[in-house]
Amino acid sequence: MLTLDMVPDSHLMNDKQRLQVESYKTKSSHIDHESIRNFLKAICYPIHFLDFETFKPAIPLYDRLRPYQHIPFQYSLYIKRDKHAGLKHFDYLGMLEYDPRFGNRS
Repeated sequence: MLTLDMVPDSHLMNDKQRLQVESYKTKSSHIDHESIRNFLKAICYPIHFLDFETFKPAIPLYDRLRPYQHIPFQYSLYIKRDKHAGLKHFDYLGMLEYDPRFGNRS
């Protein structure tokens, strides 16, 4: 089994790879505070926080699907309209008897 501490310093690596190997070998973390600060400054409202889940069946369950195609069936969305606003939450959970891409139809 190979581990990062076995990578010689002379091995050709790009900057990101070298940083990962050095952090592993020295058991230290690397945090680019300036990049994080710049990223956070660039965020504009409204802010959306989206999480979703998919499944990908080998045998398509619904029309117009391919084998192993990702099918979203659940999401959770939080929206913060401005700096002082609370979070608004929206969610969806599809039912297997209906194609969840188009909502739960009866």
